[in-house]
Amino acid sequence: MTAELSIQEIQSETLQIMKVIHKICIEQNLKYALFYGTLIGAVRHKGFIPWDDDLDIVMPRSDYEKLESYFIEHEKELLPYKLFSYKTVENYPYMINRICNTDFRMEAENEKDCGMGTFIDVYPLDGAGNGTDKAFNKKAWFYSSMYFSKSREHYVPVKGFTKTLVKKTAYFLSKIASYKSIRKKLEKLANKYPYGNSEFVTVVVWGNARYFYKKSFFDDLSLTKYEDAEFYIPKHYDEILRAQYGDYMRLPPEEERTGHHFYKIYKKEK
Repeated sequence: MTAELSIQEIQSETLQIMKVIHKICIEQNLKYALFYGTLIGAVRHKGFIPWDDDLDIVMPRSDYEKLESYFIEHEKELLPYKLFSYKTVENYPYMINRICNTDFRMEAENEKDCGMGTFIDVYPLDGAGNGTDKAFNKKAWFYSSMYFSKSREHYVPVKGFTKTLVKKTAYFLSKIASYKSIRKKLEKLANKYPYGNSEFVTVVVWGNARYFYKKSFFDDLSLTKYEDAEFYIPKHYDEILRAQYGDYMRLPPEEERTGHHFYKIYKKEK
């Protein structure tokens, strides 16, 4: 068996995937932005957060689907880079897409193997109306938690009463619901507010649906240094990050500087 990749090696391989995605998006005139912890890394470290082990981007739903179609249509020529989606890979457990390098093999805790390797998460932005629909917010959070929980082999405790209540309820209900039925509810929510007519947007199909963002924040992007490359970030990154993370420029205590994913990556043997 080959040796497990270090976090620095995972970051290096993930960066190569991002370069491929960036090139395709430029050629196909698709809009994307670095997001979540990856956006913090771009601003605070000019690259990866040193202890982080993944890379996230968001795309307006229409561009997200165009990128999805591009990877499907050019699957053979893009190998070893491959789109992982519930539409393309049996047993793929998420409602977001992943672009994986299949020259590598992932072993994830509490998750069945479906062939993923090093990866980038691609999140679709959907309309959220004027951002005041609290029931929409709560339903999206709950059903996305159900969808995620369905792929878990056992329940993992979380902190906080409300979060525990939502996550535990979602976990047990997910075991009696089908992927298709949960997906149908999430897709209905994702289509509730047309993107073009919405003042706010959110990632409906993931747990972060509880955060709404001004759609205009994603109209204005800028290239910024990220490791040895340049990728797009929202020009309003400060407002986005402060709303979600508070003082994001302050480093966390040393004991909290750990990756938040639980998997190992290996190079496949030829």
